[in-house]
Amino acid sequence: MGRPTEGWTLRRKLGERCWRVRFTVGGRQKERSTGETSEPLAAKEAERIYASAVRGEDLRRRQRNRPAVLRGSPIGEVAAQWLSATASLRDVTTQDTYALYCSAHWTPHFKTIDGVTDAAIEEYTSARLGKVKSKTVNKELGALRALMVWAEGRGLCEPVTIRGVSKRTPGVAHPKGKRTHTELSPAEVQKLLKALPVRTDERIIRGEKKLGGWPARAFFTVLYETTLRPETLWSIKVPGNYRKGSKSLIIDNEQDKARFGRRVPLSAKARKALDEVCPAVGQIFPRYTYRKVAKAAARAALSPEKAATFHPYDLRAAGGTHRLERGAPIPGVQWLFGHRSVATTARYIRASERSAEEAVSGRRKRSP
Repeated sequence: MGRPTEGWTLRRKLGERCWRVRFTVGGRQKERSTGETSEPLAAKEAERIYASAVRGEDLRRRQRNRPAVLRGSPIGEVAAQWLSATASLRDVTTQDTYALYCSAHWTPHFKTIDGVTDAAIEEYTSARLGKVKSKTVNKELGALRALMVWAEGRGLCEPVTIRGVSKRTPGVAHPKGKRTHTELSPAEVQKLLKALPVRTDERIIRGEKKLGGWPARAFFTVLYETTLRPETLWSIKVPGNYRKGSKSLIIDNEQDKARFGRRVPLSAKARKALDEVCPAVGQIFPRYTYRKVAKAAARAALSPEKAATFHPYDLRAAGGTHRLERGAPIPGVQWLFGHRSVATTARYIRASERSAEEAVSGRRKRSP
């Protein structure tokens, strides 16, 4: 004879948000996710799950009224329903990132939701560490853990253990490696901005300059003066974020990578550049990379060595570095960058022999 029914207990594994219910019925110990993060709500769900088990009901019977996904379904179908059901819990960027994890990594490796086993997870972790850093692998495993808890709570899979990777495990850097950063002096930045065309399509027709395309010089001027990310600049609109003549930009949480909504004060040069291209209403800077015009300006304004490694993003780092060189407070530069940690800001500061010479001599060259 099997062991008698022993009741249920709630438990929560380290690193998991949802409570689990553990019980023994008919001599077999079972454990299910309640799908609840609140202990009182988890207790009610645990009671329902336990009662169903005692009555001999299949704990997954309730899924028969949900034909969208079934046990053994492709992991892509389950992930799609999970992303749809939990979309309100995350922002659009994270939603897109999780969808990419599923299509590019989870589906090729696991195939089905039942294919996500403890052994398969270990194989997946090892394979990914051979291609990317442990930090990236932990992000993927965190998303996979959330998916499996959701799926387990709906009876679509068995419980699995997904552990994170130790920080001592470095993983492998991306084959492309880190981009080389180009240190720019204030004089080089001003020379570069002057070498940029006012707009991307600048031509001489019958002796007259004709301007078309996108506002290149204004975009990079504002990028340097505000140190905002290009993605944020592409999203600013009139009148929500800026009005002609305003002394600041209002950045909303969803417009910032770190979800750091704030008011960004503008320099006189930034205001002038914005007012020159500011429409009566709508988007100020259309989404355009400006790579060709930026590279052409770099070849004209910088040394061949710096022109070869220059990237438009270098202007953002230069803007913060030059402010610190002029004596700006670190918290202020951190605010402009949109960093929640000063340690992040430190990664953007470019060390240079030019700055070291100024520090030793006690003289600061005046920016043009």
